[in-house]
Amino acid sequence: MGNTSRALSVALLVLLGATICLASRALLTLELPPYGNGHGLGGGYGGGGGSGGGGGYGTGGDHGIGYGGGGGSGGGSGYGVGGDHGIGYGGGAGGGTGGGYGAGGEHGGGYGGGGGSGGGAGYGAGGEHGGGAGGGGGSGAGGGYGAGGEHGGGAGGGGGSGGGAGYGAGGEHGGGFGEGGGSGGGAGYGAGGEHGGGYGGGGGSGGGAGYGAGGEHGGGYGGGAGSGGGAGGEHGGGAGGGGGSGGGAGYGAGGEHGGGYGGGAGSGGGAGYGAGGEHGGGAGGGGGSGGGAGYGAGGEHGGGYGGGGGSGGGAGYGAGGEHGGGYGGGGGSGGGGGYGAGGEHGGGYGDGGGTGGGYGGGAGGGGGAGGGSGGGGGYGGGH
Repeated sequence: MGNTSRALSVALLVLLGATICLASRALLTLELPPYGNGHGLGGGYGGGGGSGGGGGYGTGGDHGIGYGGGGGSGGGSGYGVGGDHGIGYGGGAGGGTGGGYGAGGEHGGGYGGGGGSGGGAGYGAGGEHGGGAGGGGGSGAGGGYGAGGEHGGGAGGGGGSGGGAGYGAGGEHGGGFGEGGGSGGGAGYGAGGEHGGGYGGGGGSGGGAGYGAGGEHGGGYGGGAGSGGGAGGEHGGGAGGGGGSGGGAGYGAGGEHGGGYGGGAGSGGGAGYGAGGEHGGGAGGGGGSGGGAGYGAGGEHGGGYGGGGGSGGGAGYGAGGEHGGGYGGGGGSGGGGGYGAGGEHGGGYGDGGGTGGGYGGGAGGGGGAGGGSGGGGGYGGGH
C-alpha cells in the first residue's frame, strides 16, 4: 500500500510539473496582435509605432468604427476600416515619409492621409453613397487620390511648393475635383460620372496644364496657365482657354450633346463665347481690366456659365435649361450684376459686384453670394 501511494504521488508530481512547463512555454511564446476587433456595434482600436516606426490596425463591426495609427518620426503606415455603416480612419507617416489608408463601408466615409515634409501618398475611398478624401504631398512633392461611391463625390489634392499631381473621381451621379501643381508647376485631372461634372485645374505661378472630362451628360472644364484646350465626346463637354496679358480670343465647342467653353481677352479686352448643344452647357468669359461681356447658355438639360467685366464694369449671365443649373458672375470694383438661374430641377448660383451686390436663385434650390465692402444680398430658393 505504501509503495503504491508513493508511486502514485510521484506520478502526479511528474504530471503536474509537465503541465506547468507547457503552460509557461505557451505564455512565453504568446504574441499579442497589434489590432482590436469589434463586432455588432463595437469598435476596434490599434496603435503602433514610436520614434523609429511601426504600424497599427483597427477594425470596427457592422456599425462600428475602426481606427489605425502608425508611424513615428521615421516612418510607418496606418490602416483603419469601418463596417457596413462605419467609419474608417487611417493615418500614417511622420517627419520622413509614409502612407495612410482609410476605407468606409456601404454608407460610410473613408479618410486617408499620408506624406510628411519629405513626401508620401494618401488614399481615401467611400462606399456606395459615401465620400472619400485623399490628401498627399508635403513641402517636397506627392500625390493624392479620392474616390466617391455610386452617388458620392471625391476630392483629391496633391502637390506642394515643389510640384505634384491630384486626381478626383466621382461616381455615377457624383462630381470629381482634381487639383494639382504648386508654385513650380504640375497637372490636375477631374472626371465626373454618368451625369456628373468634372473639374481640372493645373499649373501654378510657373505654368502647367489642366484637363477636365465629364461623363455621358456631364461637362468638363480645363484651364492652362499658358495655352489650354479640351474636347468633349458625343455627350461630353470640352473646354478651351487662351489669351494672355495682351489679348486674344478663345472658342470651345462641344459635340452633339456636349458643351463648350471659350475664354478670351486679357488685361486689354476681348470677347469670349461658348455654346452648348441640345443637352450641353456652355461658358463664355470676356473682358479684362478694361471691360467686356460674357455669355454662356445651356441647352435643354444643360447649364451655362457667363462671366464678364473687370475692374471697370460689365455683366455676366448664366442660364440653365429644363434640368440644368447656371452660374453668372459680373462686375468688379466698379459694379455690375450676376445672375444664375436653374431650370425645373436645377439650381443656380449668382455672384455679382465687388462693392455692389448679387443675386442667385434656382427652382430646385440655389444659392447666391453678394456684396463686398459696400453690402449686398444673396438669395437661394427651392421648391
